[in-house]
Amino acid sequence: MENLTGSNKTPPSPTSVALGLFDGVHLGHRAVLNKTLEFEKENLTSAIFTFSTNSIPSKHNKKFEYIVDNETKLNIIQKLGIKYAYSPDFLNFKELSAEAFVKLVLVDKLRAKKVICGKKFHFGKGAVCGFDELYNLGLKYGFEAVVVPPVMSGGKPISSTIIRELIKNGEIVKANKLLGYNYYFEQIVSHGNKIGRTLNFPTINQYFKENQLVPRYGVYASYTYIEGEKFLSVTNIGVKPTVQNDKRPLAETHILNYKGNLYGKIVNVVLYDFIRSECKFNSLEELKRVISEDIENVKSRLVKFGGSLNYEYKS
Repeated sequence: MENLTGSNKTPPSPTSVALGLFDGVHLGHRAVLNKTLEFEKENLTSAIFTFSTNSIPSKHNKKFEYIVDNETKLNIIQKLGIKYAYSPDFLNFKELSAEAFVKLVLVDKLRAKKVICGKKFHFGKGAVCGFDELYNLGLKYGFEAVVVPPVMSGGKPISSTIIRELIKNGEIVKANKLLGYNYYFEQIVSHGNKIGRTLNFPTINQYFKENQLVPRYGVYASYTYIEGEKFLSVTNIGVKPTVQNDKRPLAETHILNYKGNLYGKIVNVVLYDFIRSECKFNSLEELKRVISEDIENVKSRLVKFGGSLNYEYKS
């Protein structure tokens, strides 16, 4: 997928364009993206317009906490087969009227002949315009607007809002079902206090970024990908209440059957089940005992999910 952001390039031929923030790229988003890909049969090149996830300060008058960062989002979308992406910062476009957005972005930049979105898509300054306005502007500027009905689960439309709440509540199995893949984060490995090594459970430390959604504090069964290989792991998300007073949330992951130095590298950690809430222990000996129990718990849950300890990662 070619990213047109920050360049003067345009697609070489007319396009079908998917519109949306696509935070999480869940099953509802995939319905829009798959519909966009269908128009390749009509000789339209697939493309997306999506604001950079990291650039959204708030949504619905609340602080916006993104499920996946923009790079991860675009990587997921690329694997679906979309050919072009345009993903600028929201603040650079927030004052554009609906018609200016259509003319400058959809027509001039992306050469749209089909524009696809969900029922709740809004655009233009103040997000005051919806599908009806998009359809009418399409008649004026020579493209067809297509709406995709929501994907339902449990009688409700799948939405990023629902998935966000599930992740924040530690209901990671339910969240993964609605995402259509296992929730993961890719963060740089930072130096920690090395307490894990003294307990014979070395860990990697990954701090969450500002505005990044932080899952419920606690211990998760996880997988960690290192250079294409998949390792079973145990991830604690929280603020290390037993051993430090740093209030920055981080993921601390013990990787089973792995020895190596990962400092400074970007590592992919996948959460697939919640084990227990975060708690403060009275001693390091008690912490060590509970970590051992967590590891055994993760191994037993591996059977439940039908996984294997190690296998080659196929992206």
